[in-house]
Amino acid sequence: MLRKGIRLAERSIDNLSSRNMIRIWIKIQTTGQSLMSTENSKKLFLIRLFHTFIIVCMTTFILYVFYAGVSGAKGIFLTLSIIAVVIEGIVLLLNKGECPLTKLAIKYGDNHKRFYDSFLPKKLTPFVVPCLSVIFLIGLVLVLIK
Repeated sequence: MLRKGIRLAERSIDNLSSRNMIRIWIKIQTTGQSLMSTENSKKLFLIRLFHTFIIVCMTTFILYVFYAGVSGAKGIFLTLSIIAVVIEGIVLLLNKGECPLTKLAIKYGDNHKRFYDSFLPKKLTPFVVPCLSVIFLIGLVLVLIK
């Protein structure tokens, strides 16, 4: 039945590019992948952009806590940095280690997990959380000691 429909659709199409579109659609349907609409791709781009922004902010906060621990710097930015990192940690704990934006990105067609819904290089993403966690903890211990 599906083959008859495909043949009928191919016969009715004169344009080669339209035939390629149908072949791509058939391939997507048979492999279980989903078509991503233009609207979903725009939303996914915005999610990735926002997630990348958050990652850059959180990395800045973590590195500042480490800097403050080493240099002895104090102030409101140190306090805000620690609070922001702790809140981010709580959010991740409540979501079983996943960022809510990752779930949202998957909803709009991203088929990856972790930080792949950002614009970070994919080779670096498995190391982001462990490395930054260690840096933050070292910085926090140094801040508390001083």
